[in-house]
Amino acid sequence: MRELPGADDRCVAEAEAFLRRQHPLDPLQGVPGLVQSARQHVEDQGPTGEIGHRGAGGDTPWSRMAKQGQWTGRAGENISYGYADARTIVVTLIVDQGVPGRGHRRNIFCRDFRVAGAACGPHAQYGVMCVIDFADGFAVKGEKVAMAEAWRENPVW
Repeated sequence: MRELPGADDRCVAEAEAFLRRQHPLDPLQGVPGLVQSARQHVEDQGPTGEIGHRGAGGDTPWSRMAKQGQWTGRAGENISYGYADARTIVVTLIVDQGVPGRGHRRNIFCRDFRVAGAACGPHAQYGVMCVIDFADGFAVKGEKVAMAEAWRENPVW
C-alpha cells in the first residue's frame, strides 16, 4: 500500500495495522441486480461530474437497488473517483483517507455483506468513477430473495 499516490503515511499505516488484525472473510458473490444499480449511478453521475451517493433526481443507493430488486439485511455503497484499476480503487477505499469513520473500509470488511455489484465508467470531473453496491442478500424483481433476513434500520454507506 505504500505506493498509493498522494496517501498520507499515517492513514496508510493505520490501514496496514487494521489489515494485520482483520480475519479473512468469505468472498462476495456478484449479483446482476447490484451491478445494474451501480451502473445506474455511474450513468447518472458520470456525465455531470457530480460526486456523492445521491443521484441527480435525489435517488439514494437504496432506491437504486430497489429499482432492480430486493435486498435483505444491510446494504451499502462505496464510490471511487479518479482511479481506473481495480487494485488502486480497493486500496484507496481501504485506506479511506479523509473519510470520517472509515465508512468505505467498513463496507469492504462488513461481515453482513455477502453479495455485491460494481460498475465503472467515465466521469466528467475525475476522468473515471467506480461504484460498488453491497448487501447481505439480493434478488432481482420476481425472484426469491437469497439469504433472507429482516431489514435492520441501520444501513451503511
